[in-house]
Amino acid sequence: MTKTVVYEIALNVPANTPAASPVSTKDNTLYPTLSLPAGQIDGFVITVPVGANGAVFFRIKVNDHTVFPANSNQNGFSNLTNVAARFIPTNVCIDTNNTALDLEGYNLSANYDYVIVVDVVMEV
Repeated sequence: MTKTVVYEIALNVPANTPAASPVSTKDNTLYPTLSLPAGQIDGFVITVPVGANGAVFFRIKVNDHTVFPANSNQNGFSNLTNVAARFIPTNVCIDTNNTALDLEGYNLSANYDYVIVVDVVMEV
């Protein structure tokens, strides 16, 4: 029998973080890497602060493989159709426990830090 669970991860993206040198939850003690159990990721609820429109870019990675956005050569964008939270369906199967989920991002804003929050909706 499976059950639906939600895990949360966040990433603080400081102002003036260049695309060539993004910040990551791998390097962060306040918002560390999320360790997931075996199961199925049904989707992500991504929350981007209002006002970050076009300034913050990010990706979601599972074991160093980009799972959002779907094209690993791109980054998620901060306007997400101008809503603060949005559900992004996905179909990622995790075969083993302690699988690493990380966020990485950069920030084009010269003045504001932004925190990206991702709720991981899973069946375990």
